[in-house]
Amino acid sequence: MILALRKKTKIVSAILFILLLGFLLYINIPFLMPFLIAGIFSLGFDDFITRATTGWKIPRWLIIIFILFSGFALFWAPLTLATYRMVNIFHMPDSLNTSHISEQLGTLKVYTMELVQKISKLTGLDITSPIQDGLESFVKKVGEIILSLSSNLIRSTPSIAFNGLVFSIFLFSLSIRPREIRSFVLKYSPLNELLTQKVIKNLKESCSLTLYSTFIIGLIQAGIVILGSLIFGEGDFWIVMPVTCVLAFIPVIGAGPMGFLLSVLAFIGNRIIAGIGMLVFSTVASTIDNILKPMLIGGKDLKISPVLTFTCVVGAMITFGIPGVLIGPIIMNIFIRLGPLLIGEFSSMDK
Repeated sequence: MILALRKKTKIVSAILFILLLGFLLYINIPFLMPFLIAGIFSLGFDDFITRATTGWKIPRWLIIIFILFSGFALFWAPLTLATYRMVNIFHMPDSLNTSHISEQLGTLKVYTMELVQKISKLTGLDITSPIQDGLESFVKKVGEIILSLSSNLIRSTPSIAFNGLVFSIFLFSLSIRPREIRSFVLKYSPLNELLTQKVIKNLKESCSLTLYSTFIIGLIQAGIVILGSLIFGEGDFWIVMPVTCVLAFIPVIGAGPMGFLLSVLAFIGNRIIAGIGMLVFSTVASTIDNILKPMLIGGKDLKISPVLTFTCVVGAMITFGIPGVLIGPIIMNIFIRLGPLLIGEFSSMDK
């Protein structure tokens, strides 16, 4: 048996390599998600870093450090302040009942019930009681969900900080020497060199497209709505901010609906100027992607069904959590870009 195995050295070597690789991946499972996200950012920003290095004559490592610090400022500052607000709510729950957002929602509830009562009088049907009960039940459930999410966020803050550190190390390591990584991939890729280069090109374009069209534009849209909320004092800023950021990354929905909701609350509360202001900010946030996309990604954007985009993003968020915001669109873009390429390769092999 041993002699037979020695005659099949390549097969045995391949099996051993797969086993060792499997064990290596298994012990690094806790770092898989930070590594994957770092790889997405590294591929997506590679062209920008290269252009900045050659055009501005700035060392590559300095540009990477700048991107890391900018990203952490945009991420950690709001997260820290939002967490602080949640901790205060847990310590002083009564403060939420007297907050501006609670007053606005109370006004909306009163306005809705008055409208329902008018409809009941016109139709002669008693719909006030069931709608009131349903509305109170809905508000209670939403409050429980928000409370659960807030407590989970607070508990997971140390884990988020650790993963953020690991992500930074991976991103710097992957971005500092792209040529060496590319040469390694070309050398050990099971695909031929030409196909491997096409795969790398499409991976970079997919990551870049997702970062600019989903992540960066989403942040800009959320920032516009949040800025309007801050200027006109509509809603609780530290509640509006995380909700708007999450909505901004969901296709079809976006950050606009949160702004329109705040505008409606302002009009109901007879704050006309604030209502008009929030309406303007929301409209800008909802339409600005039509201006930014051509500027940031040119003609690289693929014409993909909004339904498919929605299911991929929401499905990835359900599967992977918040990282699914990036992973979902990237998997979708990679499939749409590489699918025809690989099918064409199979067809050429048959011929």
